[in-house]
Amino acid sequence: MMLESTLDITARDMKDFYVGRFDVRYENLGQLKEGKFIIMEVNGSGSEAIHAWDPKYTIAEFYRIIFAKQRLLFKISAANRRKGHAPIGIVKLAKLHFFQKRLIKRYPLSN
Repeated sequence: MMLESTLDITARDMKDFYVGRFDVRYENLGQLKEGKFIIMEVNGSGSEAIHAWDPKYTIAEFYRIIFAKQRLLFKISAANRRKGHAPIGIVKLAKLHFFQKRLIKRYPLSN
């Protein structure tokens, strides 16, 4: 389970990273399983459950996947509040949003 352990070590190295997605690049499936890959991007809890867009899923299954992820996020948030962590609040959230929008303008074009 080299792939899983490599991603687990990386995720644990990021403070308060509970839910997210790693976009990785690899040469072949064997190398991926061996943990020989490059992490191209890390997406946090706000990222889409990208597999839900697979055409094999019906619209009902799509929403089941999306809502299941949201339920998980709510459970994690509730557990963090019980531990004494307070939500960041609307003002801080807005500041972070606009900070990210400014950063995005500096990213190179893609896709």
